[in-house]
Amino acid sequence: MKLKCKIIIFLSSFLIFTSLLICVAGAGTGIWEEIDQFPGFSGILIKDLNTQEVLFSHNEDKLFTPASLTKIF
Repeated sequence: MKLKCKIIIFLSSFLIFTSLLICVAGAGTGIWEEIDQFPGFSGILIKDLNTQEVLFSHNEDKLFTPASLTKIF
């Protein structure tokens, strides 16, 4: 039950974050300025699983310490 709650919270947070990111990305090129000014480390790689085509990437070659949410899986 505890694991199920954690998964639901994680998926809800992920959906909220991605919807906010889509809204901000639609606002123009200001997203890159926000990313560059972010004081922490960030990276993302979005790939089409069928074609293996990279759709979006930022700092995809950097190594990051896993966040604690990855312990769920």
